[in-house]
Amino acid sequence: MLQYAICGLGSMGIAIAEILKNKQIAFKVVKTNNNADKIKQLGYDGLTIDQLEGSKPIIVFLCYPDLVTTKQKWISSLNSNKVFFVCLTGWPIINRTWPKKSNVLMYAPKAIASKLESKKCLIAFNFHQKTNSKIKPLAELNKIFKPKKIIEVTPLEETKSDLLSEQVLLCGWAPLIALLTYKKLIKSGITKELAWEECTREAGYIFETLANLGPKGFSEKISPLALRGGYKAIKKFPVDDWSKMIDKMYSEIDNENIFKSTDKSLPPESEAQKFWEDLSHE
Repeated sequence: MLQYAICGLGSMGIAIAEILKNKQIAFKVVKTNNNADKIKQLGYDGLTIDQLEGSKPIIVFLCYPDLVTTKQKWISSLNSNKVFFVCLTGWPIINRTWPKKSNVLMYAPKAIASKLESKKCLIAFNFHQKTNSKIKPLAELNKIFKPKKIIEVTPLEETKSDLLSEQVLLCGWAPLIALLTYKKLIKSGITKELAWEECTREAGYIFETLANLGPKGFSEKISPLALRGGYKAIKKFPVDDWSKMIDKMYSEIDNENIFKSTDKSLPPESEAQKFWEDLSHE
């Protein structure tokens, strides 16, 4: 019987914890200096990192990148072929050294909005390091999360798609454009309620339509006016500049520069948080 432990209580860590809890699957959350109160507040069982041990089969969900990119060495008890590290994204797998006897599995949800809700997300998976063929963790994970589809890709492929789609588009340009358009509508006299519906819920519907129908089906589904107006905006998009930026990002990923200096290359979290706060106050 598999044991389960969760490292990191961000949105994904809590989503996984709640799914395990609802299915009455026992698990523990690894305590850190910052999350002890949160563990208690949420009613989870906690344990310290040095209490993790691999004498019995255990799946360790690594839900926060810093926990897997840190240079701190793994405790010796996790150097066991009964330990299965499960990473929710590809780039930490590529970046760090893993205990030689342990197993490393990428099990990455590809739908941020679903928060791993059963039967709604697609899972990209790959065994980066497999030292135990008798235990079948992938089958157990699929029973728990019941993804609508699974695809096998390498951690590098998942990293490229994740950085370009989620971080650039879904967590960057798409919400920014939606919010900037929302503010323009308000300034032109549109009520906040209507502007918000048009720029958020309507945007979500449009993305979902594209995902379900593809480009051709999408073009046939939207109105002729929306089709023509959208195409007019598309023709003004700076494609060449965008393409050069993405090519540079690909090059940094291929050369592993993006992993060696991730912390230094990204702006501070406080700065990013302030940007969104300022948008909400304007």
